[in-house]
Order: sequence, then C-alpha cells, then structure tokens
Amino acid sequence: MFTAVAFVNQGQGLLAPGDQLRFMLMVQVVSAMQGEPAMGFRLIRRNPLTDLVPMVQIADVPNVLVIHPSVPAQNMEELVAYAKANPGKLNYGSWSVGNPVHLGSALFETVTGTEMQHVIYKETTQLYTGVSTGELAFAMGTSATAGPLYRAGKLKFLAIAAPKRLPAYKDVPTVAEAGGPKDFEVSGWTAIAAPKGLPKAVADKINADIAKALAEPDVREKFVSFGYEPFTPNREQFNAYIQAE
Repeated sequence: MFTAVAFVNQGQGLLAPGDQLRFMLMVQVVSAMQGEPAMGFRLIRRNPLTDLVPMVQIADVPNVLVIHPSVPAQNMEELVAYAKANPGKLNYGSWSVGNPVHLGSALFETVTGTEMQHVIYKETTQLYTGVSTGELAFAMGTSATAGPLYRAGKLKFLAIAAPKRLPAYKDVPTVAEAGGPKDFEVSGWTAIAAPKGLPKAVADKINADIAKALAEPDVREKFVSFGYEPFTPNREQFNAYIQAE
C-alpha cells in the first residue's frame, strides 16, 4: 500500500521551545512526519518525527484516479492496456516533483509496468483544469478537489485508490474492482500535532474536545460528502500507526 498526502504548513508546528500559545497545527501528516524524513527532504528546520507529538488523527482521504473523457478507457484494465500499447503517449500531472500526487502516479507506472509523462503545474486548480480540458490524460487527486469538475461532467472518476468505495461516490469502483492492480491504495490523512513538551493534560483535553466534535452527525456527514473517512481519535493508536507507516 502507498500512502501520501500534501505538504501543508507543517513548518508552523515546529515552534520555539516553550511557546505554548501557538501549539496546534492542522497538518497533512504523512508527508510531513513520514515522507520527508524518509526521502531526506529538508523543507523544515526540525525533524517532525521527533519534534512533533501526534495528537489526533482526524480523517483518511483516499485518492481518485481522474481522467479526461477522451482517454479510451472505461476501466483500469483498459487504461493499463492502452498505456502499455502506447508507451510515453499518456501524461499525468501534479504540482511539483516528489509531491504525493506525483509519487502515487509514479507508483502506478511501476506496478503496472507502463511508461507515461509527468507534467508539472503550479497549482492544484490548474492541474484538474488541465485534465478537464484534455491537456492531461489523468491525475490523482481527492474527490473534494476534483469533485466540482466531475459533477460538471468535465472529467471522469475512473477508480478510487482505496480498499472500499466512498459513500459519496458509490458508483465509482475501487482500483481493484475496475481491473487494476490489487491492494493499490493512494491516500492521505489529516491530523492535529503539537510541539514536543506539550503538557499531557492539555493534550488530553484537545483530544477529548476533537473527539466530541467529530462524533457530531453533521460533522461526519460533511466529511463523507468531501470523500473523507472520519477516524475515531485515539492518540496511542495514532502514534503507533505513524511509526508503523
């Protein structure tokens, strides 16, 4: 399984020691706390694996394989077959080298034995607009980001890179269901982290308050509408999960 997310403001969580007034950070944690140390990135001044304390895992965010309607593929099996028959012809996009969308797409190339071209855009909005206009054949992305263009009929959701379908997109199959590689998962998760040294009482209070908020039916409904899968917060399990990943 491949897990990835975007690089979002993780540096703000690494504050000067003793600064307890600005301690919380909403992060897309996988890249910040796992991907960057593993790949040797030095985008931030400290090591997020050792300088940040995992607080609450909020939601899992599965990725969708988004394609332009002109691509001659109705499912993953046909997409792979077309890519193999036309090496280098299909292109996919992302917003930089080494970002989660790029890595997920490159992984797709590797596991399917295909060869495609990577096109870099400046912004995510440009990326999915590129798919909708046919500049790009496909891209990975979240249903929340690409959903408006999907609902407008300007691009297709070929498959969900997750073990099960999304409740908000029950008509979109998983990659495996659509004839693609089994166990192919590209997802991210959103979480709260804090600088090391935050008092346990404060951390426990934050965890309890967020757990209460996430249990609200309207909050869970909103998450599901975005294609997010809410977690039940548990700090101990969250920390173990990060280390395992």
